[in-house]
Amino acid sequence: MSDETYYTVLNVPETASLTEIKTAYRGLIKQVHPDTLSNLAPYLRHIAEEKAKEITEAYSVLSSSSKRKEYDRQLAEYRRQATPHGPPPPPTPAPQQPMVAGLWRWLSEHPIFSLVILAFFVWLITTLVPSKGTSRQAPAEPTQPPSVVKEVAPAEPSEHKPVRTHPPSSIDTGPTKGMSSGPELNRGSSDHHDGAGGDYGGSARTAGNLEVLSDTQGVDFGPYLSRVLQAVRMNWYNLIPEAARPPLLERGKVSIEFAILPDGKVAGMRIASPSGDVTLDRAAWGGITASNPFAPLPSEFHGPYLALRFKFYYNPAKEDMGPRRE
Repeated sequence: MSDETYYTVLNVPETASLTEIKTAYRGLIKQVHPDTLSNLAPYLRHIAEEKAKEITEAYSVLSSSSKRKEYDRQLAEYRRQATPHGPPPPPTPAPQQPMVAGLWRWLSEHPIFSLVILAFFVWLITTLVPSKGTSRQAPAEPTQPPSVVKEVAPAEPSEHKPVRTHPPSSIDTGPTKGMSSGPELNRGSSDHHDGAGGDYGGSARTAGNLEVLSDTQGVDFGPYLSRVLQAVRMNWYNLIPEAARPPLLERGKVSIEFAILPDGKVAGMRIASPSGDVTLDRAAWGGITASNPFAPLPSEFHGPYLALRFKFYYNPAKEDMGPRRE
């Protein structure tokens, strides 16, 4: 059983009144109603339908006094069983050997003899263990006669090619030459395409090559999407195929749509526009799946998910990136 309860589904405390439960239910069910989401892709509507069933089930139990009472009893019983009954008892110390105990008692009763024994052991240790300054040197091996010594030519230095851990330097991270920096965030009038400002409010809002497809409820997603973008970009760079690197520099564009659930997990992922090359599509797909799960959605956002569309560009021409947003 997970930590999610009917109370967390409706986003209400366990002490909520019936009026508070009804208000929360009406607000949530309105967000996932089919009429509200009729313009979204089928996979997003499916996610909304599953969320609507979950909200309705929670409301049907918590709005009934008898069902809620029984549910609270079962919830308390589950938590009682899941909680440990107390700390484990401390380990029992091993019984002391009689001979050791007797020797220790005898030494404590004869302190002078104990000091004599201690002095003997100190002398024995200092005698047997050499000091740090002295070290025994192994006898030098006899040198061979000059007549049998062969002259060995110095070895040719071998060439070592450096291992690339990032895309080659000839692949530019700008939007107009080489390879683009992938799905980018660009808000406002700045020409810098790696930034992520603005609140990303509303529905189907465009931010450079990243589009927000669902309602953000006015929550500022700028900082959150910056972290999402950085994670996807780094994982995508590690998967870019050789065909898109010099000297081949194959071109292509991949568009992928997916949703991020409140706990940060990815759902409903699909390729909306393939590149025509499965290796390019696979790298873009892996950039997202390797980043899954993302950080949980902002706590002030109470929607069922955040729907996004990422566009990945391989060696694009200037016109492929579209006009800059001034």
